[in-house]
Order: sequence, then structure tokens, then C-alpha cells
Amino acid sequence: MNRACLFLFMAFLVAFCGCQKLQRHLVITGDWEVQEGFLNGSSINAIPFFLQHYNTSEDCCHYYICFDGDGTVEGLYFTFDTLNYKVNGTWDLLDKDLVYVDLDFYVEGVFKLEKIKAKEFRLTTDSNLISYGTNNYYALDLRIKRL
Repeated sequence: MNRACLFLFMAFLVAFCGCQKLQRHLVITGDWEVQEGFLNGSSINAIPFFLQHYNTSEDCCHYYICFDGDGTVEGLYFTFDTLNYKVNGTWDLLDKDLVYVDLDFYVEGVFKLEKIKAKEFRLTTDSNLISYGTNNYYALDLRIKRL
């Protein structure tokens, strides 16, 4: 009898943990827009430094991230209706609140996933590789919003 109870408890535990990961996987899968990005604790939005012609004071510029369920991610940078460039990368949910993202020259690292509001999240890391020009690691705080 004790073995049966232990087995049922273990099965419940495995199912519960698996559901938590699936739920988080579904939370991040989909289309997002990058709202802001801060390097090394700065209060200055670094996105305009990374994206040519990006202007935060006008509604002209958008960087979209599309997390697909198969572990691929796509980055799309638009100014007005013009697609400036498109890049592909990978992502993986490592734990309920940790996601690995490798996208573009500016995002490669393990990020903590934190819900701010219903459709807004923060992705933060102390070790993000910027491989464009510097090839150095920086702390990065990305604010993203679900479309």
C-alpha cells in the first residue's frame, strides 16, 4: 500500500513539474516587441545604439521577437513599414524562470524571466554576449511586450 501511495505521489510530482514548464513555455512562445534594453544597470535605453535609425521619441521603429514553439526565434527590425533586417536564432526554456536566448549580435545568454504586467516581461542577465565589435559580456535588462 505504501509503495502505491509513493508511486502516485511521485507521478503527481512529475506531472506537476512538467505542467509548470509547459505553462512557462507557452507564456514565452509567441510574438513580442522589445520596449527597452539597458546595459550594465544604466538608465539609458541602449536599443538606439544597436539599431540604426531607431528613434524612441517617435512611433517609427519597432524590433519584434517571435519565439516559436520549436526552439527557434526570429528578430525583425522595422522603421515605419520597412523591414530593415531579419535574423534567426535559438531559445530554450531551461527552468521555470530561466530562458536561454541567442539572437542577433546583441543577445546571447541565460535570462531570468520575470512577469511585470499581464503582457509585459523582463529578461535580465548578468552575462550577455555582445558579439558585434566588442565580443564582451555585459549585464542586460530587456523589457518586452506581447503583441
